[in-house]
Amino acid sequence: MALEQIKNQYKRYQSALEVSERLRANWPAAKKRILKTLKHIKNEVELDAKVKLEDKMEGMEIIYLTFGRSNSGIFEKIGKARRPVIKEGGHLFYSQLFTGKIGVWRTLPHVKKLSNAQEPMKVGVYDPDGITEDLILQHVHEFIESVADWEENDLSSNSIGYKLHKK
Repeated sequence: MALEQIKNQYKRYQSALEVSERLRANWPAAKKRILKTLKHIKNEVELDAKVKLEDKMEGMEIIYLTFGRSNSGIFEKIGKARRPVIKEGGHLFYSQLFTGKIGVWRTLPHVKKLSNAQEPMKVGVYDPDGITEDLILQHVHEFIESVADWEENDLSSNSIGYKLHKK
């Protein structure tokens, strides 16, 4: 193998590091834009949802829109008492990746004790400057559409109810 080939790969590596640095420098502006847009959508549409920022890891913060937890309408009987079974609402996540790009994922709701949470579905990976208000609007539309489909069609592939009553 020629030294010239190694030199070219090293230049490629250095270029990738420079791009990551540039993308990471654009994260603070993208983070503000995502938060502002999600909050605006929540307020204008009057979504019964929360917009949150998890910032325990600086440079890898997670911004998300969630419908949170709610009573599923199903109750577990314990003696004479009833304990509600909780439904975890869906989530739409934005997070900076190691490369400086922004990863976007969504999860569907699930009913605890009756169905397992699914792996997050990747929506896409974008440069921070590519996360525009229009793109966020599209993501929220697709997210709510998928959550509505889940609610209407029981897409969780839950166990059939009678199986839960077998002893």
